[in-house]
Amino acid sequence: MKAQDVGLLHTEAFDQLGDIFSNKENMDSVDMMMEVSKISAAFCPPNDAQCAANAYKATVTEFDRASSGNRIIEYPKDFNLEVRAQLNKMHRTMRDYDGSEYEHVMHTLEEIQNDLQDMENVDTASQIVGLSSVSVAMESTKLWTSAYSDPEHKMHRSLTANGHEGHRKLQIVYEEVILADVNATLANAIDLLDTLGTNNPFSIFAVPPVFFVAIVQYAIPASVIAAYPESAP
Repeated sequence: MKAQDVGLLHTEAFDQLGDIFSNKENMDSVDMMMEVSKISAAFCPPNDAQCAANAYKATVTEFDRASSGNRIIEYPKDFNLEVRAQLNKMHRTMRDYDGSEYEHVMHTLEEIQNDLQDMENVDTASQIVGLSSVSVAMESTKLWTSAYSDPEHKMHRSLTANGHEGHRKLQIVYEEVILADVNATLANAIDLLDTLGTNNPFSIFAVPPVFFVAIVQYAIPASVIAAYPESAP
């Protein structure tokens, strides 16, 4: 698995959650946390107790912090400035997104991903953070644009039933939900990869796959709680 594939785990998780949400109505926060953590834990290698424990820890952490407001991203002092500039561009692209410029947004995110992949003389940690975050941004944009706009999407009913989003404009919904995904990925990728440091022995192609699983284990519950704020503990 590569950093640019992290978003695919996110998509797979929500494909499974969509089946659950379409068959269960009025799930409370405990039910949602259990379902999310089980799916996240299923991505772990066999018998990896630490990874499974992180799935539950990440889910509880993200549900608990839901009441803390927007997440502030704190970059390390040695974080690559070119990567940070690309991530700032990503955030600017997602702000005020209301679904109407889907193709433009996806094209811009693809450009950012390509620019990050093509960077030379950049430390592995910064590059992984950038590629993981943009990967989730792309997959999250695909998912939530379809889920909110397509009546046939398996999550559409649970998102729109009983006036679920009646009090929030779609622009606010998209921005909040997608950026919840992205910022959880970004913040926790920074934290997790800080243990490697910028002069670590890994190359961009040799980071253990479980590392990417741990990153997305935070993005999934962050997105769920943003999409279903009434389920906050």
